[in-house]
Amino acid sequence: MESILALQARAAPDTRLPLAIMTSGDTHERTEALLRDNANFGMAPGQVTLLKQEKARRSLCQPWLLCSPARRDCKSQGNCS
Repeated sequence: MESILALQARAAPDTRLPLAIMTSGDTHERTEALLRDNANFGMAPGQVTLLKQEKARRSLCQPWLLCSPARRDCKSQGNCS
């Protein structure tokens, strides 16, 4: 975020560089709280977008993910658990 804010400071006065953060069901609420508790680390409201990636069911796993029959779900990153 510091790098984005530094680049933004060098740009035109009204320039706002967006930041998108990919989260999962496991990290989304904690990431929201971290940003809220730290006032978006200096970024303007609406400048940071959280993209929550939902979990995929095992049936959506691809063979190359090495899903075993004992593993029931895939995490949002595609890792089976």
